[in-house]
Amino acid sequence: MKASTMKASVIIPSYNEETTLPLLLKDLEVQTLRDFEVIVADAASTDKTRECARQGGAIIVDGGMPAVGRNAGAARATGEILVFLDADVRIPRTFLEAATTEMDERQLAAATAQALPASDLAIDRLIHRFANLFVRLNQERDPHAPGYCILARRSVVEAIGGFDETIKVAEDHDFVRRAARHGPFRMLNNASFHVDVRRYEKEGRIAYSLKAARVTAYRAMHGEITDDSVVEYEFGDFEAEDKTTAQKALRKIEEGLIAMDTSVQALEREMEEALKQGAREVERYREKLEEFGTYIADAGRALFGQDDDTEDTDDTEGDQGN
Repeated sequence: MKASTMKASVIIPSYNEETTLPLLLKDLEVQTLRDFEVIVADAASTDKTRECARQGGAIIVDGGMPAVGRNAGAARATGEILVFLDADVRIPRTFLEAATTEMDERQLAAATAQALPASDLAIDRLIHRFANLFVRLNQERDPHAPGYCILARRSVVEAIGGFDETIKVAEDHDFVRRAARHGPFRMLNNASFHVDVRRYEKEGRIAYSLKAARVTAYRAMHGEITDDSVVEYEFGDFEAEDKTTAQKALRKIEEGLIAMDTSVQALEREMEEALKQGAREVERYREKLEEFGTYIADAGRALFGQDDDTEDTDDTEGDQGN
């Protein structure tokens, strides 16, 4: 095992990511942790992905399917902790520092972080909430982690031989399951990230969720998926395409839910604005009342203040006479 020369290596498998990759590279530029390198494992992109990676200061290696790309990046990496991110995620500026610190403090072999949708739709937040809960509930018994964010110690990656390139789908889950044999795997408490919802937009949110459930059930009963007989997987293709009647029907249901969600959000915004307007009106009336109160107090002092002083003077003189 080669010696670590820095704290972390960020490894990004890519294919035609000229739109999303520059955004992630900008996030990496401003990280509070500075002791890291960025490696882009590109699968012969036909767009400007490699040019974007080069401009962003990344090391570029030849990739392939996600497992192949991640392994190629890991082979080039020199960091103590390998951070596997997909090109369409966004991370806060403290992500690397918080994640690597927590891994050290908890002595973790591998980890993932809480995924948040880059979307305002309630249905997307719900899907991610359930996905995060599923990972937490199974992190000890049956580790799962989304491939778009996995952290692992380089020593562990080398010990297990990296990602299994023969697995067609869910190679990320297989990876963390094997990594957990060398130390604890956990979801981090102090790190989170946002991920693009284009996967949902391509296949449909309901269809994608059912697909994930089918993959989980198949793996539990039959083991890893090494061909396309269970589900299809297309790397880097996010064009929406409904091929079957069932998929089209699910898309219609989803469109109805999104339309309802959008209407509810519009209503919420209207109510929020009405409340703000009402608050402004209340504040204006309060200011008017305060002004009126001040006016009354000033008027009272003007009318009665002198008389009160005179009475006090008379009383004092009377007391002295007595």
